[in-house]
Amino acid sequence: MSGRPTAWSRRLLGALVLIAVATVVPVLLGLLSWYFWVLGLFGLCVGGALGWTSVVLASWLSIDRLSLRRLAIILILFGFGVFQVFEDAHQQRAFREVLFETKSASSGLSPAEITRIREASGLGFLAKDADSLLESQVAIATGLTGPVGRYVFRLQAGLRLGGPYRGGRGLDLGILGGVLATLIELSVAGVIAWRALRSFDSGGAGGASDVRGSEAHVGPGSGPNASPHA
Repeated sequence: MSGRPTAWSRRLLGALVLIAVATVVPVLLGLLSWYFWVLGLFGLCVGGALGWTSVVLASWLSIDRLSLRRLAIILILFGFGVFQVFEDAHQQRAFREVLFETKSASSGLSPAEITRIREASGLGFLAKDADSLLESQVAIATGLTGPVGRYVFRLQAGLRLGGPYRGGRGLDLGILGGVLATLIELSVAGVIAWRALRSFDSGGAGGASDVRGSEAHVGPGSGPNASPHA
């Protein structure tokens, strides 16, 4: 029996690697996005990571490039879902902080007392009903509830252009504009991943052509001073 991995085992290994990349990169971006964000960062990072990982897999494991392209496109959508989990958590955290600050201002407590309360009990002491209030606002504004409703609510709030989650710059495009902007960013990620593999195909084809050409001219009369009619 041959010790080399079969085609199916190579494809499985490649799929697992790409799934890992499509999970880890959005997780890192999701953690970052509370503190800093720039429009287009998701498409650039996720598309580039999946594209160039696919190039490495195609080179090392000899996996069919078309299969890698298709899987990379699917995993961009998966990665977007992973990233939205963090955006959803940031939205709820920001709402709790705003509610805590609002209630703190009207509580009559001194700043030192508010600081001690926050250090001891977190946001829950004054903002324990934040999640239910957010859900009510989402339902009234969108007619939806849960993660989907909060996602639509974020689209209504505007497209994030840059900066931290709280206090960053945004652009009000409405729901339709937000959806179009999202589709554009996902398309950019797909194009980046696709072109990474296309560049590998072009480089590989060019390299193979050069090798075949050099082999065709090896022999008598192929030196640097040979006549073209030799």
